[in-house]
Amino acid sequence: MPSRNATHVWPFGVLFLLFAGFATVGPFLVLFYQRLGFSGTQIGALAGISPLVTFAIVPLWMRFADTTHRHRLLMGIAFLGAAAVVAGFPFLTTFASVIVCSVLLTGFIAPLMPFADNSAMHMLGDRKHRYGRVRIGGTLGYGIAAALAGLLVERFGLFSAFWACSGLFTLAFLLSLRLTTSTQTRDRQDAVVETCGGCLGSPSGSRSW
Repeated sequence: MPSRNATHVWPFGVLFLLFAGFATVGPFLVLFYQRLGFSGTQIGALAGISPLVTFAIVPLWMRFADTTHRHRLLMGIAFLGAAAVVAGFPFLTTFASVIVCSVLLTGFIAPLMPFADNSAMHMLGDRKHRYGRVRIGGTLGYGIAAALAGLLVERFGLFSAFWACSGLFTLAFLLSLRLTTSTQTRDRQDAVVETCGGCLGSPSGSRSW
């Protein structure tokens, strides 16, 4: 059984870094698309991909995790996959390459919140009423990173946002190694609804890969 402090610290840290990654790159995606010369229609298509891919992919991730009982391993794969793909965005030049990588990135990011929630609730044990104290890590991470991201881009350029996001996802992966998980995720429909809701407007989802 994790220590009392660990039940809060590790999930809090993972959510802090995950949401910080969202805030670091999310506000600059449209600028990136405009820099590539994409039309409004193309940018709109990219914005619409995230909820569609999320709705399709989250149940598959959750089913595979529940079947294999390898939730932490799959969460690590998702973090590293997202870090690798987002780091490659500055090297993309065509609409086709961006749309492919957007689908890949959304596919890796989509299960991260359900996995993180699963770990947090499992580690809290009979103190699940304290989940709000853990989830606030995401709010703080998003707020702090959003405030700093503009300064980062102004000083080091637009591409730095993507590389900073990749670094934050990598750090989140390292912290996720300290998490413990249950062998069953919460209801898949709830996971899809929450994650898609994030894509459409919550702080976790100011992203349109």
